[in-house]
Amino acid sequence: MTERLFGLFDHTETRPGQDPAEWYEGRLEIIEAAEQGGFEGVFLAEHHSTPLGMVPSPSLFLAAAATRTHRIRLGTLVYCLPLYSPLRLAEEICMLDQLSGGRLDLGVGRGISPFELSYHGVPISESRARFDETLEILERALRSDSLDYQGRFHQYTDVPIELHPVQAPNPPFWFGMTTPDNAEWAGRRGMNVASFSPNAPTRELATIYRESRRKHRGSAGDLNPNVDQPRIGAIRHIYVAETDEQALAEATPAYEAFYANVTKLWLKFHTVPAFYTPDLDVARGMGVAIVGSPATVREEVERFFEESGGNYLIGGFSFGSLSQEQARRSINLFMKEVTPAFSNT
Repeated sequence: MTERLFGLFDHTETRPGQDPAEWYEGRLEIIEAAEQGGFEGVFLAEHHSTPLGMVPSPSLFLAAAATRTHRIRLGTLVYCLPLYSPLRLAEEICMLDQLSGGRLDLGVGRGISPFELSYHGVPISESRARFDETLEILERALRSDSLDYQGRFHQYTDVPIELHPVQAPNPPFWFGMTTPDNAEWAGRRGMNVASFSPNAPTRELATIYRESRRKHRGSAGDLNPNVDQPRIGAIRHIYVAETDEQALAEATPAYEAFYANVTKLWLKFHTVPAFYTPDLDVARGMGVAIVGSPATVREEVERFFEESGGNYLIGGFSFGSLSQEQARRSINLFMKEVTPAFSNT
């Protein structure tokens, strides 16, 4: 049986005039609905000082989600590791895994915005070294009863570790797979992966990843020795309405608003990130946005699984100017009329 899984991804965007408490409650209700609809997991992005930053602390929101759910996995894509005290983050991870009954997925990364990092006093030139060091400390802290580490940025001597995760030896690590080099690296470390790339490049990356994971499975550097079948995911903007015309009419301005949100901080510094487009038609043509009636979306989802080499479609259903009501209707249609077609394949 071919494994085909579905999850939620949330950039956690705000809208002008949005009441934060109302926003949080609406998102928690969407996660509850996703659990009832059989979704595998939900992933939150981490951003700061942008309209994408309604959840600058993913741990806080996931703790709330843990109290409202029972089965769905709760994850990050990603914790921006250069911004954290590794010991403090390890403690939060253990708390979340305990609060959720062992449902945490631990996505980690460097962060894509040099401006967000700089606001927190982290030069982009240090981000890779800080990421590597923090990841190494996390691995040790999550698996040990005490922590010793002498690094460039962090030093720990015989620190007692009193709290441990439910999942042994640690919650599954995830990584954003964007280039052949980091696909190979993620495979070598045994991490689950998620791609933002179109289907064909995702398949190429997945092939590199699988081969690397096969070669290094069970090695000393394997971060996920408890994961038998890796998750190979891809993130797609998704919007479903009763007809193609309605879906496009509602999603097009919402996607433009998403682009404005994602580029706002970059534009402040007179540049734009090259990996986004404001044009929904372009995004649909690339396969990174799936918009239409249930029938159209089913066809595109089938194409995703056939062409990408992935086994986990992670949908960003709440984006740009979409209201929470629109996002909820879209997800409900997706769960009712799309996912059942893939439940026994």
